[in-house]
Amino acid sequence: MSFDALFYLTALFLVLFFLAAETLRQRRARSGRLVAFLQSPNPAAGMIESRALVKLDSGEEVEVTVPTCVMCMGRLCEGDRVSVNACADGYRAGLPSWSGRRWGKAVCNRKAGEA
Repeated sequence: MSFDALFYLTALFLVLFFLAAETLRQRRARSGRLVAFLQSPNPAAGMIESRALVKLDSGEEVEVTVPTCVMCMGRLCEGDRVSVNACADGYRAGLPSWSGRRWGKAVCNRKAGEA
């Protein structure tokens, strides 16, 4: 087997593995709408992650941890849709992968609860 064939097979395997893992993650995630950001008792902790309140599609409200990289990449503000995954220390919010995400929004001017 030549080096080129091995290279392309490896690249194909990695892409398929990523797509399978992302699909599995999205199937296990619950989606909801960001209702409010909660005030952190420790201001320095806000540099790493923030706490927020999310209303799930089932109507349940849960408190989630939102990493600052997710907040920055998605330009999250109240009213945005997020995916919620259960983890060992509670719930963690993330960006929805390809489920109707609106990219390139310039200003956060939506109200919480709007569709």
